[in-house]
Amino acid sequence: MKYLLLASAAVIALGVGAAQARSMDEHYASALSVNIGNVESNRSAIYRGSNGVSMLRSFDGSRGVMQAAQNAGANSAIQNSTAVAALWGIELAERDPNRALATSRNRGEVHGSGNDSTLGRESRRRSTGPSLETDMTNSFGGVRGVAQAAQNAGPNSLLQNSVAVAALVFCDRGCPEVDLARAVATSRNNGNVEDNRATQYAGTSQAQMTSSFNGAAGIMQASQNVGSNSLLQNSVAVGAILPQAAAAGFLR
Repeated sequence: MKYLLLASAAVIALGVGAAQARSMDEHYASALSVNIGNVESNRSAIYRGSNGVSMLRSFDGSRGVMQAAQNAGANSAIQNSTAVAALWGIELAERDPNRALATSRNRGEVHGSGNDSTLGRESRRRSTGPSLETDMTNSFGGVRGVAQAAQNAGPNSLLQNSVAVAALVFCDRGCPEVDLARAVATSRNNGNVEDNRATQYAGTSQAQMTSSFNGAAGIMQASQNVGSNSLLQNSVAVGAILPQAAAAGFLR
């Protein structure tokens, strides 16, 4: 069996003290996160038994940027990409060109000459096929920040999660009206699944998510797949300019 898991994260943060000489200031934060993957011309066979991934009581109470990828699907690819660019506590003025730029991208292909996956064995007794399952239980409870989770048990499949966050946080008091502040975020998935063959003679497929992400705050993405020759894509882009008090309240 052949599996491909790609996880990429870029985090750029710049904090500037409030007390500084006023002049022509320029603050710039840029983050880029890219995954490129290709799965092609493979062959796999599972005749009996079980193939599954499980996440139990993971990442509870975590803070920041979290990525998790679990793959039990033959000839498949999973891509997680996160880019965060932040300017924090900037003493802004109208003439100051302050910019936060974040770009997150996935590019994946599951194709080529074709991937061939077989589940079970052709016979009169078809109850002996394999079991495919993804399970996420009691995970990511109370997290704060950016979280991505991907679980796959489907052959010849592609899962992509992409998040870009650009934030410019300025001082609470004493800042004049802002004209030149920019927060730009772009998030993109390019995926292709074609010319593959999956055969299942017997068995079961199941995906479940129980008591996960309870009380979470921020940006959450979750993908679970047990379907052959499948494509799942999640993409989020957030650009924000806000005062420090509002940002601090969110992080609590």
